[in-house]
Amino acid sequence: MLQLFWTPLAINFFIELLMVSLLTGYFAVRLANALRTWVNVKVAFFLLLTFASASCGTLLQFLGIALPPDYAEFALPFVSVFGALAMSGFLLFAFYFQRQFRPKWWVEATILAGICLIIGIESFVAMQRIALLSQGIVEYRDHWLSIPFPLEFFAVHAILLFRLVDAMGQEQNSRCYHAVWLAIQSLLMPSTQLATQAAALRAFFYVTVLPAAIGIVLIVRGLGWIDWSLAELLNCWLALLTYVAFTLVYINHTPEYSSFQFKLVGVTLAAVLSILSGIAWIIGSVYTGADPNRIYQPIVVFILVSTFAILLILPRFFHVSLNRPLQAMLHGVREIQAGNLTTSIKVPYHDEIGFLATSFNEMAATQRDLVQHLEERVAERTAEVASYAAENARMEERNRLSRDLHDAVSQTLFSASLMADTLPLVWQQNPQQGQQVLDELRQLNQNALAEMRILLLELRPSALIDKPFGELLQQLSTRVGVHAPLTVKLEIEQDCILPPEVQTTFYRIAQESLNNISKHAGATLVSLYFEGMSAQAILTISDDGCGFHPQQGLAGHLGLDIMRERAINIGATLEIEAQPEHGTTITLIWNQADAG
Repeated sequence: MLQLFWTPLAINFFIELLMVSLLTGYFAVRLANALRTWVNVKVAFFLLLTFASASCGTLLQFLGIALPPDYAEFALPFVSVFGALAMSGFLLFAFYFQRQFRPKWWVEATILAGICLIIGIESFVAMQRIALLSQGIVEYRDHWLSIPFPLEFFAVHAILLFRLVDAMGQEQNSRCYHAVWLAIQSLLMPSTQLATQAAALRAFFYVTVLPAAIGIVLIVRGLGWIDWSLAELLNCWLALLTYVAFTLVYINHTPEYSSFQFKLVGVTLAAVLSILSGIAWIIGSVYTGADPNRIYQPIVVFILVSTFAILLILPRFFHVSLNRPLQAMLHGVREIQAGNLTTSIKVPYHDEIGFLATSFNEMAATQRDLVQHLEERVAERTAEVASYAAENARMEERNRLSRDLHDAVSQTLFSASLMADTLPLVWQQNPQQGQQVLDELRQLNQNALAEMRILLLELRPSALIDKPFGELLQQLSTRVGVHAPLTVKLEIEQDCILPPEVQTTFYRIAQESLNNISKHAGATLVSLYFEGMSAQAILTISDDGCGFHPQQGLAGHLGLDIMRERAINIGATLEIEAQPEHGTTITLIWNQADAG
């Protein structure tokens, strides 16, 4: 059985392997979710490719340190292959992340061809080294083979910068050179507020700077400026920071739901593993002569136990102490939003969450009191307005009746009174002329009686719905003949009592039409036609007056608009036919089946 040799460097790679393996599992779940909805599948696949390749590369690096030299040599040649795969996956992720439009085919073809070339070269070199190792020959990589990796690294920066410039140009609607300046300014000033896509691209640009720091540490170590153990410790910390920072940036800038609990657990795990990595190097510097496995194996066990404890205990702790109270508060907010102002949240703990819950309950109580008082004030104001409106309506009705009594009944009775006073004298002088005055007096009394009946109908609205509509139309025609020199022709084909609302509407439209004819039409003849049954009716009113243009009349005459609205309210049809100097015809048609 192979025995692993534990050293601080092996522990570093083991810690990196734990972190990147957990993140690989997370992005595998993201890819599975993307495949269900078929949204952002390409981006999720390239992320999984990046972290899975990084996991394999880190595993091979760990085996290259922890295995015996005879076996470790066979693991190291493939590290560069998986490194190229990881870098290629990240480059493709940067190219396709939140891209709204499909890029040109030759751009995609060029990038894919370059990636395939680099991976092919790395694979060929790795297989060649394995073949030489099987013959007992150890051959190291040539220095020129390390050139493609930094080229891909700078290509990622170039793609992110180019896409940031494009996003800034679209956001600000500016030209290319101005967009370049805005992009550089936003990178130099992280506090600059950007739109969603530009902010995400800038954040990923910052994250890709962390691997550059790893390269700088390696260069400084090669120059002998820092100790190799310190360099490896810094690289381990930077690698952990890169993995966690990239994951957090990705979660924060994707539209999918992300758990705050996952972020806290990830950051906590990275911090604990970084501390344990530093402890391993400190212990290694103290116990230089002891057996390494005896010293570091307990640390490895502690790392595994700590990792599983963090993954199992912290989520439960956050769920009880943070998620559950926040979910209760969110439920309370939704209840308040739905109008349930009696909602109250239980205060679980006397901490910041408890303070928020208490403040929420106080806010809900204040809102409830405010709404209740507001409803009372609105009810009071509504009652006052209704009272004022009713009083105004009564006053207007009284004024109208007063005008009608003065203009119609009062003048008619006054004329009748004058005739009655002069009738005896006229009769003595000329009995024939006295008979004519007597006939006129009788006609005036009949007209006054008709006027009073109309007024009584309007004073008692129930009278409008208790009589057949033909009788009401007869009274209206009699009244209009009194006030204007009109000949009224009334034809009732079939009379009936219509439904209350329908009969009232027919009466008001007929009344308004006859008033308009007597006041504005200058007509000499008015024809009225009515035919009605319980479920349908038709009313036609025509005159030989001056007429009008229908469009102009409807746009500027309030009475015609009101008549049309009345007809619509009962589901009837109001037709108006008019021509200048050719009179007007108004037809009102109601059918209960059409009215619904």
